[in-house]
Amino acid sequence: MSEQPKQTPAPQGKVTVELSQPIMVGGQQVTTLEIEEPRLKHYQMLDELRITVSTSGATFTNLGSLARLGVEKLGNLTPGEADQLAIPDVMKVAGVVMGFFGLSLKDIGASPSGQ
Repeated sequence: MSEQPKQTPAPQGKVTVELSQPIMVGGQQVTTLEIEEPRLKHYQMLDELRITVSTSGATFTNLGSLARLGVEKLGNLTPGEADQLAIPDVMKVAGVVMGFFGLSLKDIGASPSGQ
């Protein structure tokens, strides 16, 4: 009998991401981002993420797109606002978006600290 991979419970609603460096959003300095749970209206985003699903679980093959689309579509940032994010914050957002699918950065061998 094979053991099923553990899945992390997916968050629901919105997740607040604390930024390591503030960014300007709509002319205001912000230190947190609200990332909303993906809905069907985000289907185009899902199509672009290159998610591969197999018997061992789901994997993302394009972490950069995951983070960019996550902050723009789920965090409601413009591309210019999103471009201000520091790499550690990009990784935090990618981790949150993956969490909505029951995955973590650790599941793909990545971590917010880059270690």
